[in-house]
Amino acid sequence: MKLSTGARRAALLALALLLAACETRDTSQCPSDFARYGREEALRGEPANLPGPGCDPAPEGMASYQAGRAEGQKRYCAAAQGYRIGLDGGEVRPEACGEEQQAELKRGFDVGSQLRQQLAERDRLRAQADEAELVASKLPEGSDDRRRLEDEAAKLRFDARQRENDVEALRGVAAVEQWR
Repeated sequence: MKLSTGARRAALLALALLLAACETRDTSQCPSDFARYGREEALRGEPANLPGPGCDPAPEGMASYQAGRAEGQKRYCAAAQGYRIGLDGGEVRPEACGEEQQAELKRGFDVGSQLRQQLAERDRLRAQADEAELVASKLPEGSDDRRRLEDEAAKLRFDARQRENDVEALRGVAAVEQWR
């Protein structure tokens, strides 16, 4: 029995559809919610890892993952997030962001990191001034050592006030930018 050209085409199309339906994807380690997984991965600053070993999602799963990831990147790569990470003493992962987003993330991180450093330096200077004043208070009035320690404490307090000015300037940047 000879098939017509139209019948052959229909048979080939049916065979192709059957083969496509039989295609197997390894989904043994896929997340149950692709969008949530992509969002959380991006919020941690991690690079995209799907498809990957044990998870080869179907196109609709991949689209959901990428949409969630884009949402997470939008939040992670923002200057406000960089500021929080810098203030907390963490490290940013700019490679998780696009080129323009990297600049914003780094800008916020730099301000937060500088603020953290200035606060620590201010507190260190204040503690040293307190210690110098305590030691000086135990020395005889008018002694050279007491005057030297009191002068040292005054210089430390002045330096701490300078750091406080820097702290307020950096906090002003954060306030203007509305970073929290």
